[in-house]
Amino acid sequence: MYDVAMYEVAPLAGRFLVDEGPYLAQQLLLGTLSGWTAHRLVGLNINVYGLQVCFGLAGLYAGSWVWQSLSWQPGPMVGEFSLFASLAGAIALFGFLRLIEVAVAAAASSS
Repeated sequence: MYDVAMYEVAPLAGRFLVDEGPYLAQQLLLGTLSGWTAHRLVGLNINVYGLQVCFGLAGLYAGSWVWQSLSWQPGPMVGEFSLFASLAGAIALFGFLRLIEVAVAAAASSS
Protein backbone atom coordinates (compact mmCIF):
# COMPACT_ATOMS: atom_id res chain seq x y z
CA MET A 1 0.00 0.00 0.00
CA TYR A 2 2.36 2.73 1.21
CA ASP A 3 6.09 2.32 1.04
CA VAL A 4 7.75 3.99 4.01
CA ALA A 5 11.50 4.42 3.98
CA MET A 6 13.18 3.22 7.16
CA TYR A 7 16.23 4.99 8.44
CA GLU A 8 18.79 3.50 10.70
CA VAL A 9 19.23 5.47 13.88
CA ALA A 10 22.55 5.35 15.63
CA PRO A 11 22.12 4.18 19.25
CA LEU A 12 24.13 7.03 20.74
CA ALA A 13 21.81 7.70 23.68
CA GLY A 14 21.91 4.10 24.87
CA ARG A 15 25.68 3.88 24.62
CA PHE A 16 26.11 7.20 26.44
CA LEU A 17 24.08 5.96 29.39
CA VAL A 18 26.07 2.75 29.58
CA ASP A 19 29.41 4.59 29.48
CA GLU A 20 28.58 7.61 31.63
CA GLY A 21 25.75 6.25 33.79
CA PRO A 22 27.81 5.11 36.79
CA TYR A 23 29.80 8.37 36.75
CA LEU A 24 26.60 10.46 36.72
CA ALA A 25 25.02 8.31 39.43
CA GLN A 26 28.04 8.78 41.73
CA GLN A 27 28.00 12.49 41.09
CA LEU A 28 24.28 12.85 41.77
CA LEU A 29 24.42 10.67 44.88
CA LEU A 30 27.36 12.52 46.41
CA GLY A 31 25.90 15.92 45.52
CA THR A 32 22.54 15.04 47.03
CA LEU A 33 24.02 13.64 50.23
CA SER A 34 26.44 16.51 50.73
CA GLY A 35 23.69 19.06 50.03
CA TRP A 36 21.32 17.39 52.47
CA THR A 37 24.02 17.16 55.16
CA ALA A 38 25.12 20.76 54.68
CA HIS A 39 21.52 21.99 54.83
CA ARG A 40 21.05 20.21 58.16
CA LEU A 41 24.39 21.37 59.59
CA VAL A 42 23.94 25.03 58.69
CA GLY A 43 20.34 25.13 59.91
CA LEU A 44 18.87 27.02 57.01
CA ASN A 45 15.20 27.95 57.40
CA ILE A 46 14.59 28.29 53.66
CA ASN A 47 13.05 25.11 52.33
CA VAL A 48 12.93 25.19 48.54
CA TYR A 49 12.37 21.97 46.66
CA GLY A 50 15.61 20.94 44.93
CA LEU A 51 17.82 23.49 46.68
CA GLN A 52 19.76 20.81 48.53
CA VAL A 53 20.52 18.91 45.33
CA CYS A 54 21.49 22.06 43.39
CA PHE A 55 23.73 23.40 46.14
CA GLY A 56 25.16 19.94 46.72
CA LEU A 57 26.17 19.59 43.08
CA ALA A 58 27.49 23.15 42.96
CA GLY A 59 29.38 22.49 46.19
CA LEU A 60 30.83 19.35 44.67
CA TYR A 61 32.45 21.37 41.90
CA ALA A 62 33.33 24.43 43.99
CA GLY A 63 34.79 22.36 46.81
CA SER A 64 36.76 20.16 44.44
CA TRP A 65 38.18 23.20 42.69
CA VAL A 66 39.28 24.83 45.98
CA TRP A 67 40.62 21.52 47.27
CA GLN A 68 42.75 20.96 44.16
CA SER A 69 43.97 24.55 43.92
CA LEU A 70 45.24 24.37 47.52
CA SER A 71 46.88 20.97 46.80
CA TRP A 72 45.23 19.26 49.78
CA GLN A 73 44.91 15.52 50.03
CA PRO A 74 41.47 14.40 48.82
CA GLY A 75 40.64 12.20 51.79
CA PRO A 76 37.87 9.62 51.44
CA MET A 77 36.59 9.22 47.91
CA VAL A 78 33.17 8.27 46.57
CA GLY A 79 33.93 7.05 43.09
CA GLU A 80 36.10 9.78 41.61
CA PHE A 81 34.94 12.56 43.95
CA SER A 82 36.31 13.68 47.31
CA LEU A 83 33.81 13.46 50.14
CA PHE A 84 35.39 16.25 52.21
CA ALA A 85 35.68 18.65 49.28
CA SER A 86 32.06 18.10 48.33
CA LEU A 87 30.83 18.64 51.87
CA ALA A 88 33.03 21.71 52.37
CA GLY A 89 31.77 23.31 49.15
CA ALA A 90 28.13 22.64 50.03
CA ILE A 91 28.61 24.02 53.56
CA ALA A 92 30.22 27.16 52.14
CA LEU A 93 27.31 27.74 49.75
CA PHE A 94 24.66 27.09 52.39
CA GLY A 95 26.61 29.25 54.85
CA PHE A 96 26.53 32.13 52.39
CA LEU A 97 22.78 31.68 51.97
CA ARG A 98 22.41 31.54 55.75
CA LEU A 99 24.23 34.89 56.06
CA ILE A 100 21.78 36.39 53.58
CA GLU A 101 18.90 34.93 55.56
CA VAL A 102 20.19 36.45 58.83
CA ALA A 103 20.74 39.84 57.16
CA VAL A 104 17.20 39.90 55.78
CA ALA A 105 15.77 38.90 59.16
CA ALA A 106 17.80 41.63 60.91
CA ALA A 107 16.69 44.24 58.41
CA ALA A 108 13.05 43.19 58.77
CA SER A 109 13.16 43.27 62.57
CA SER A 110 14.82 46.70 62.74
CA SER A 111 12.18 48.45 60.63
